[in-house]
Amino acid sequence: MKKLYLVYFLVTLIALSYSLTLTEGFQDSWVLESIWLPVIMILLLYLVILIAEDRLENVAVITSVTVFVLYLLPGVKYMYLYGSTVDVAAHSSFTYAISSSGKMVWGETYS
Repeated sequence: MKKLYLVYFLVTLIALSYSLTLTEGFQDSWVLESIWLPVIMILLLYLVILIAEDRLENVAVITSVTVFVLYLLPGVKYMYLYGSTVDVAAHSSFTYAISSSGKMVWGETYS
């Protein structure tokens, strides 16, 4: 089982580094364009781990890591995932204000 986890984390690191090499300032026609193969490999390894794992704690951890990595991969590839509009800066500042204060911030663009 440890070898399976090692392979999973190696594939994840390779996928993240590969996604970093493809960094672009614009969005392709599809968010997962040219990174879909690493995403499929991560998902297949995740499913194999789910089938083989007996401990629920390990399933929870690997699920959390997988969700984080699947969220991170397009974010590493694109400077602005949702396009380079004026709206992106407002979303980013609003997210930063919420994460730094830990609560809903009033007086921002989307509050």
